[in-house]
Amino acid sequence: MQQSQSLHHGPLKSQNGPSHPTLALPYLSQGRGTGSMLAWVCWDEFVNLKSPYEVRWMEKCNESHIAALRIMMRDTLSCAVASREHNLTAGSPQTGQLMSSLLMAAMSKLAAMRTTAPVVLDKADDTVTKLMRGLFGNLMTIAGSGVRPLSMVWQLFGVNPQYDIPVTDTDWIWYQNVVELYPYTGWPIDQFRNNLAKLLDKIIIRVITKNEDVTEMKMSRVADMVRYCNLRNIQLEHSRTIITVFMRMLTTEGLDVPAVAARLLAMIPRKLEKQTKSYTKMVKYIGHIAEGCQRRAADDLIYASIYTKRSAAFKDLKTNVAKACQERDWATAKAGCQAILDKHQQIAAMWHVEPEKLKVQNLKVYRELIDADFGMDVDQDTERSTKAAIKRILDDAEKQRVPWHVGNEDAPGDGIEPLDESFIEEVLTGKAQDSQESIPEEKEKGVVISKSIDQVGFSQFKSSLAPSFVSTMEKTLSAEDVCRILKVPAIAMQVFVHALNPSFVWEDLGGQFKIVVLELLRQRSNRTESCPTYRMLGIQ
Repeated sequence: MQQSQSLHHGPLKSQNGPSHPTLALPYLSQGRGTGSMLAWVCWDEFVNLKSPYEVRWMEKCNESHIAALRIMMRDTLSCAVASREHNLTAGSPQTGQLMSSLLMAAMSKLAAMRTTAPVVLDKADDTVTKLMRGLFGNLMTIAGSGVRPLSMVWQLFGVNPQYDIPVTDTDWIWYQNVVELYPYTGWPIDQFRNNLAKLLDKIIIRVITKNEDVTEMKMSRVADMVRYCNLRNIQLEHSRTIITVFMRMLTTEGLDVPAVAARLLAMIPRKLEKQTKSYTKMVKYIGHIAEGCQRRAADDLIYASIYTKRSAAFKDLKTNVAKACQERDWATAKAGCQAILDKHQQIAAMWHVEPEKLKVQNLKVYRELIDADFGMDVDQDTERSTKAAIKRILDDAEKQRVPWHVGNEDAPGDGIEPLDESFIEEVLTGKAQDSQESIPEEKEKGVVISKSIDQVGFSQFKSSLAPSFVSTMEKTLSAEDVCRILKVPAIAMQVFVHALNPSFVWEDLGGQFKIVVLELLRQRSNRTESCPTYRMLGIQ
């Protein structure tokens, strides 16, 4: 290369004379006229690389041999005679962008030389693939070099990267060329496509979040939580009724159990607007008993577990134990723990279930406290274990639990009504009291039946979206309109779409985009996990 400089009269001829190190040389054929070529080094480590996901590109670009070649290339371009009028310096971003543009142009010409479709290969077995891998490695190290990298495109080759969204047209050209050229390396394609789709996911979701009214969203979430609590409390009220009737059946002699179960089944709602699996199982078990069938241990355990979990049956006992622990009255604390264990045994016996299977919150900790040694000569491990047990007792959530209720006990209009003893008596005996109104009607009033109104379009979200965004999305969108909304150049978007789904019809992008955005607005949770790009492009 140095020997050829005496014959070099092209635009990349060095201003510093023929002896100055350079990576530029004249055309090999004099018949092509006066011009310049750049020599790129294809390192074996890139040519033999099985996957670009094995490399940390931000670290690789700082390795001495790679950095030295990059510095030499910058010097070649900045010292070229053609650079005089542009005032290029070796360290300027413009020189870096020029270097990368020349490299990507060379890679595009190399890809055009291939006569067959590229395939995934562990080992490069043809000249084009070998050269493409070597040049691609150079491109990634150029992109990631410097305090402020020329491009963040190397993030597409991370396992779980944080994607920076390109801003300028220059930024997008990097991504466009990399997506277009990557298949010619023969490297694995699935992870690359997934990462590209995740980048587009972030871009799509960004458009929505930027146009959403956060205040309205927060209010909506609060309303959703209040609604959830109300519906949950409706179920808990019915659960309390069912559990109470069953407990009276177990402790009252001479009752016609199937008849009681039949009356209970007729007087409670079988389906609520929102119910858990446990409520469904409870109702089925009532029907089983109403048919005169024998009790089942598994269903009895469900009833007993709901009682111990939701009734706050151990609340007072646990509060007494916690108070004794705070006062360091260990004798009273241990007696309280024993009372909790005794009550656990009594409940298990009443429901005819094995005590080991009946769960009570933090029961193990109260057992540990009974056996705890509070002497002065205990070892550090024992003392540490005892302190941990006491902390869990003091933090036990059941001490604050409201029986058969979720949410704030003091919230206006959110309290649970007292147990209707007359209704329980009617279920048990079959005798209704004249002064009491029909209980099922009362119960049914508490069950909120939602009437879903099928609303089509974006007008239903006017209160939570920017008006300009709503009006835009209600129009018929072309593919170019989508690109403008996403702030992605149309030519780059076409390359991305083709890379992810070659059979996708470009003209369908507008309609598909509207469908996906509407779904994301309806389902605010797990937007990223829903893979909006794949859904937009019809990829399963």
